Amino acid sequence: MHYILSKIGVPVAYVYIFAASSGLFFLWQTGSNNKYILSFLLVFSIVIILYARFIEPRWLNVYRIKIPVSEAVLNKPITVALIADLHASHYKKSDWIRRIVKEVLANKPDLILIAGDLINNHFPVDTEVDYLDPLRELTHLPIYYVLGNHDYGTARPQVYFFDDRSEEVVNKMKALGIPLLKNNLVEIVIAGEKITIFGCDDLWSRPIDYSALDTGDTKTPLLFVTHNPDTVMAWPTHIPKPLFTFSGHSHGGQFALFGFPLGSATMQLGRKYYRGVHSYHGLSFYVSPGLGESTIPFRFGVRPELSFITLTPKTAD
Repeated sequence: MHYILSKIGVPVAYVYIFAASSGLFFLWQTGSNNKYILSFLLVFSIVIILYARFIEPRWLNVYRIKIPVSEAVLNKPITVALIADLHASHYKKSDWIRRIVKEVLANKPDLILIAGDLINNHFPVDTEVDYLDPLRELTHLPIYYVLGNHDYGTARPQVYFFDDRSEEVVNKMKALGIPLLKNNLVEIVIAGEKITIFGCDDLWSRPIDYSALDTGDTKTPLLFVTHNPDTVMAWPTHIPKPLFTFSGHSHGGQFALFGFPLGSATMQLGRKYYRGVHSYHGLSFYVSPGLGESTIPFRFGVRPELSFITLTPKTAD
C-alpha cells in the first residue's frame, strides 16, 4: 500500500478535483434540489485537498521549547536545532531546504542535529541528494546527522520497498562537510561545556551497536540522536541514560484532526508519542513532526516543524 500510494496518490487527488469540479457544473446545469448542500461539500473537499497539497506542506512552523535539566549535569543552556525528515525530493527541492537553513542561521543554535530521512527515495530519485546542497551553509556550526529508513529504502523493519541509497546520501554529506554519526560517539565543547553526542544507525535498516558508550564516563552530558523514537525502548540498561534524546520519523502522523494523528508511522511506542516531549522509563526525548512528507506530498493538521530545543539548567533563568 505504501508503494502504491507513493505512485498514485497525487494523480488520484487531481482526478478527484477534476471530477468534483465537473460535478459542480453538472449540479448547477440540472438544477438539483440539493445543489447548495452538494456544492458546499464538493467545494469544501476541493479546498481541503488543495490546502493539504500546496499550503500546509510549505507552512513552516519554527518551534522553540525549553527543557529543564539538572544543573548537576549541565551548567549552561544549550540550544539544539533539530532538523528531521527533510525528505528531499522533486516536491521539496533546494529552495525549501535553503529556507530551513536561513531559519537555522537566524536562530543561532549551539548545535545542529539532523535526524535522518534526508531524501524521500521515491521517484524520481536521480537528483534528490543534490537538493541537500544548501546544508553546506551550516557547516561552520557543530552539525551531525544520522540516517533514516528512507535513506536505506525500508518502509517496515528490514522490508526494503525502495533502493538502498544510503551510500549516495553519505557521499553527498561528506562532500558538504557534515559528519555522520553511525553507532559512534563524538565529544565537542560548547560555550566551555564538554558534551558527548551519540548517534545510532536506523532501527529498521541496520543493527544498532551501543559499544561506543562503554566508556565509563558518567559525568559528561550525553545527547542521543536517532531517527526512530522506538530506539529509546532498546536503550541498554547497563549504560547511563542520555541527558536528552532527539528523534523524528513519525511526521506527527502527517495527517491529524484536533491534534490526534490519523496517519500511521508504525511505531511501537504508539500514537501518543508521535510528536513533542516524552519520557520512556526515565529516558526523556523529543519527537519532531519533521520537515518533509512521506508517500504523498500532503499534510493536514501537522505543519512541518523546525525545532529549537534549549536544554536549560533548572537554576538558570
